Amino acid sequence: MPFDRLGRITFGSLNQGAKLNPALFACWSEVLRGVPGSRLWLQNSALHEEAPRRTLVEEFERLGVDRQRLVFHAFGPAPAYLKSYHEIDIALDSFPYNGGTTTCEALWMGVPVVSWRGNRHVARLGASILGHVGLSELVASSPQSYVETAIALSRDVDRLRSLRSTMRDRLSASSLMDHAGFTRELEAAYRAVWRRWCSSGGSAIAAAQA
Repeated sequence: MPFDRLGRITFGSLNQGAKLNPALFACWSEVLRGVPGSRLWLQNSALHEEAPRRTLVEEFERLGVDRQRLVFHAFGPAPAYLKSYHEIDIALDSFPYNGGTTTCEALWMGVPVVSWRGNRHVARLGASILGHVGLSELVASSPQSYVETAIALSRDVDRLRSLRSTMRDRLSASSLMDHAGFTRELEAAYRAVWRRWCSSGGSAIAAAQA
């Protein structure tokens, strides 16, 4: 675990740059201020350029976080970039547009994710994924709860070690990885639609298209 090598917690986000926003930066800054010595690993395709990095540094400094606590990495091709999770203890999900693939990848690499459940589909992806792996307690209901959840998890190093060593098995055993079961449910839905169409003589679909 990175903490065991470095002696400090590393938070991280590999979410797309377009998903990052001032409200998110405010929460992340509060998390960093609440965990002395911690740092934030930021990695996405936008960080190939100096200008976005400089803008982020200025924003975090305005929020009371020294630039030395920010670690920037450009986003490389898959699957090599997954090695970045070897440097991250806790992933911080983006909001209001949550990560989907990014969250699954973090969990697969053993990194727990703190998310905030919003009021629309794109803001509930994190809650759905974490719920399926039995980690609903890492889903916050407000920005302040998001901050508190991240800080509390950072202080429970034993739990972080346990999660890191068992997360891939947890994910593999969840319904998220039940490809056969998902396919059966999808096939059943197709059959149900076909039976309804047959029993209506096609009238229901015709009416919908009219």
